[in-house]
Amino acid sequence: MIIMKGNNNLYVIVVVILITLSCCTEKKSSTKVKDKLPSFDHDLSYIPYDTQQDNPTYIICDSTNFHSGRNRVQYIGGNKKLKEDITLRYNFRSQYESFNGYIVVLFLVNCNGQRGRFRTQSLNLDFTPSKSPDDLENYVKGIIKTLDNWKWSTYHENGMEYSKFVNLKFRNGQIEYVIL
Repeated sequence: MIIMKGNNNLYVIVVVILITLSCCTEKKSSTKVKDKLPSFDHDLSYIPYDTQQDNPTYIICDSTNFHSGRNRVQYIGGNKKLKEDITLRYNFRSQYESFNGYIVVLFLVNCNGQRGRFRTQSLNLDFTPSKSPDDLENYVKGIIKTLDNWKWSTYHENGMEYSKFVNLKFRNGQIEYVIL
């Protein structure tokens, strides 16, 4: 038994971290899985077609094999350039001033590198679902749709389906952070 003077919370935190690390270490296999990108169940990334909001000419090549990840679809110039491009297009309106929270924009990139099936969700600062001012979600979605500086990954010269999230943090109706 270890006897510690002072803060027992630090001891508990260290023990939890050590247990977590020991449980999460992965043994390296002697057989190498060659050139395999991780894929995820399509229910996590796939956005079903909606006749009310989606372009009928936007085609998904393989709806059962979506990929996700921060590095799969990137904005050329990174977060700084993305925030700059979004804020240049964003016109603050007084009805947005009461909004503090996040708007998450999800979209798909098909095997040809085309973007489509944009969806949005508003969240409070504690990440619980919320309602944003009347047209803010659609306004932000429209801004994201206009951005063309996306670079998407290919795998052995083959295009793949990807999902992408862009998170916008608002404080008093102003964009505070853009997170990819």
